[in-house]
Order: sequence, then structure tokens, then C-alpha cells
Amino acid sequence: MRVPRNTKTGTLHLVTCRVGNDERLLEPPEAKDLFVEDLGRLRTKYGGLVVDFSVLDDHVHLLFEPRGSADLAVNMRWLFGVFTMRYNRRYGSSGHLWGRRYDSRPIRGGAELLEAIERIDDNAVRAGLAEQPEQWAWSGLGQHRLSDGGVIGEMPPWLGLIAPAHRA
Repeated sequence: MRVPRNTKTGTLHLVTCRVGNDERLLEPPEAKDLFVEDLGRLRTKYGGLVVDFSVLDDHVHLLFEPRGSADLAVNMRWLFGVFTMRYNRRYGSSGHLWGRRYDSRPIRGGAELLEAIERIDDNAVRAGLAEQPEQWAWSGLGQHRLSDGGVIGEMPPWLGLIAPAHRA
């Protein structure tokens, strides 16, 4: 039996979702761009706060706070479902993309928050895809360093205090 998730709005969550069979289906830059676009569309649709994220070749990490009437489950169902449909259309494939349901855990306190941000920011470096975290375009760090915050919008003011690398 599945353990119920804490999906309340107003709670910051670390979300991880892996591609099925650890395939590298997100390897093409266009696939990563598509996911980032959908992340921006999610923010517009439901008004959630995208604090940080990283899209790698076989998985994504997301630090997200649902807001309004849509809880985490509604947001993630929309994001991963819409992305899968657009990916399948773009690449002429069909069926499932993600291996299993996403993992999520609520962030409880400053130490967990800082650990999650560092984990997300260093993800591409640990995977050997970038030499420095700020070089990875498909990340919250990369988006925040754009003058307008990119598709995920401006970063929350407190983020620059605990993770100075996110400042533009």
C-alpha cells in the first residue's frame, strides 16, 4: 500500500521523477527545452512557486511550492502528463515516459532547504554534464541568472540570501 503524500498547498516540496528504465530520453537539448517550457506553463496555470529545478538526461529535480487551490498532486499530474504528451508528439513516440510516480518530500526547515538547493544546483556537475552549476542552462540557477528570471519568473527574495549564486 502506498504511503499518502503530504501534498498541501503552501508547503515547499523536493520532487524527483525518473525516466522509465533509466533511459536518456531527455538527452536532446530540445527535450530539456520542452520540459522547461512546460514548467513555465505550469507556473502560469496554477500559480505555484518554482524555487529551483534541474533537468538531466534521465531525470528531473524540482523544488516547488503549490499555491492556490491546486495541491502538489494536481500540479505534478499536469506537468508530467502534459510534458509526456508533447514529448511523444515531438519525437513520434507513444505511451509512458516516466518510470514510476514521482518522489516527493516536504522541506522542513532551513537546513533541508539549503541541502535541496545545493543538490539540485550541483546535479549536472555530478552527472558530468557541466563543469560549473551556473553553466547548466536547464536549471533554476540558469533561469534565475537571466535578468527576468526566465520562464520560471523572478526568484523569491529570500533565495538570494541563502543561495547567492542564484542572483542575476
